[in-house]
Amino acid sequence: MGVDVLAKVAKGVADNCPDDEQRAILCDPGLVEKMLANNWLGDKTGQGFFKKTKGAGGEKEILTLNLKTLEYGPRQRPKFATVEAAKSVDDLRTRLKMLVQGTDKAGELLRKFHYALFSYISYRDPGDLG
Repeated sequence: MGVDVLAKVAKGVADNCPDDEQRAILCDPGLVEKMLANNWLGDKTGQGFFKKTKGAGGEKEILTLNLKTLEYGPRQRPKFATVEAAKSVDDLRTRLKMLVQGTDKAGELLRKFHYALFSYISYRDPGDLG
């Protein structure tokens, strides 16, 4: 999905769900508005959150957008102990438990994301689904 499509979907949801308690997270124009203004729409313009370029030797290189400076730089591949340990676990239930119980940034992200998601879902009235 391109950044322009992301913006239109977020606006559509925000416009059509005026009473939703999480509506405010869809209305943050900061980063997305800057990306739209710069025509950084993703694959269709050659850059968005990532930018594909050719290195000095002609090899493909993927740069990533620094969300604070809005400058592109080399892609960094962070390593987290929680994720590395979970890779070797075949049982999905055990792996998920291990990831959520992680004490590093990866574990914290997984907890915050999923707890917020499940909390949001729990407030939905199944009768509203059609």
